[in-house]
Amino acid sequence: MKLRIVFDFFLIALFVSVLTTGYGLAENGSVMPFLVGGLGTILAAWQLWVDLYRFDGNKPSSLSHDNYRQLAWCALLFLAVILLGFLPTAPLWMFCYLRWGRNEGWPVSLGLALAMYGLLWLGFETGMGVTLFNGLLRM
Repeated sequence: MKLRIVFDFFLIALFVSVLTTGYGLAENGSVMPFLVGGLGTILAAWQLWVDLYRFDGNKPSSLSHDNYRQLAWCALLFLAVILLGFLPTAPLWMFCYLRWGRNEGWPVSLGLALAMYGLLWLGFETGMGVTLFNGLLRM
């Protein structure tokens, strides 16, 4: 079985678990899990179908070195959010990814990372009053 197919099943399981968490929440808190989990499940299932049955009749191609590097960046983001929390991790990860993963310049990487932090802090934490996940090390 190709790694891409395994990753598609992982994404489906992840989004279905997000979808099911919405059932245990109050009505106003269940909108986001239903939205993210529902749309994510549909898109992940579509990607699995595309990977299993290519439109051009070819079998799914094997993952290249670039694909493994992208999966590693995603795994790093996932682990860092779990450990450090969302607010410090998202801008830091964006800066590192843009600077060293995509070889962007320092001004672009730093500017977008600061914009991400501002959006998360001003938009979610302050503006909407949403508390973002603090991480296991910061609890």
